[in-house]
Amino acid sequence: MSILTNNDFSNIERQMFNKARDVDVAVFNALASDLDKEFVLDSLMMYQNTDGGFGGGLYIDNYNPASSIYVTYEALRILYICGFDSSCNDELYTKLVNKALNYIYNRNDLIKNKFKRNIKSNDNFAHSDFFSSDAIDNDYYPSASIFALTLFLANPTKAYYKKAMNYLKIAINELLAKDSFNEYELISIGLIVEICNKLGLFKDEIHKLNELANKAVLLSCSKNNEWPNLKMPVILALGLDFNDELAKIVNENLDFIIDSRSSHGLWEPFHKWNTAYPEEESAKLKWIGYISVNYVYILKKYKKIAI
Repeated sequence: MSILTNNDFSNIERQMFNKARDVDVAVFNALASDLDKEFVLDSLMMYQNTDGGFGGGLYIDNYNPASSIYVTYEALRILYICGFDSSCNDELYTKLVNKALNYIYNRNDLIKNKFKRNIKSNDNFAHSDFFSSDAIDNDYYPSASIFALTLFLANPTKAYYKKAMNYLKIAINELLAKDSFNEYELISIGLIVEICNKLGLFKDEIHKLNELANKAVLLSCSKNNEWPNLKMPVILALGLDFNDELAKIVNENLDFIIDSRSSHGLWEPFHKWNTAYPEEESAKLKWIGYISVNYVYILKKYKKIAI
């Protein structure tokens, strides 16, 4: 069983300062020390637009400066993994979250209880195929994640908190009625399960949803035999309570993460844009820091770091 040593972690820290974006360094610092989170807010503010949403390359595969649901979701996800929650009384945090949620719930339409992931103007800027305006966009990713994150990050007195509670209940019931889940829905389900367990919400429904997701991940693993297809659903759905059979696969994933670092100490990107934009090459360099800080989050969560 692999573990990230103190020396490994120090090397990662050093290379993050050399190779990563400011926002990824800020997230890394927050993960390394719970007391060092203010820089995360400062870094995120650089990507927040006047309408409250986020854009401008916060998510590396989309260069569109305009606000979109997906990139705003990414900002909320960063706050969550850095340990922010609704009890935070920092003025900058309150302003950032309120503006973001106002953008989400008051400037975007729900269609069948889902937000549209991408916007038309994405096509005018460098982007991966995932962010094309005509990309398939009919699942609950990231809408269901946004509903759950709202409940965790927002003041319960806010109107969008009540909206999110109703929308999440609908989303959970619709997910429970599905016969299968795609990889992106597993990401949302993992976050829903984790947040609802923390908040004590929808206990019976969450238990059932967790069992269904476990079966879906096992099925995905049985159909694929190589990294990354075999194990990405597991890694991305780490909010689930894994059964014994899946726990073994999870540990194999964690070992693989630790053992797959590049010679410079960080992790290299493995995905492609599947578009013709030359910016993909510079995006790959930015992905090094992004992937690395998210893997550090996973390894810390599963106590795979010797610190």
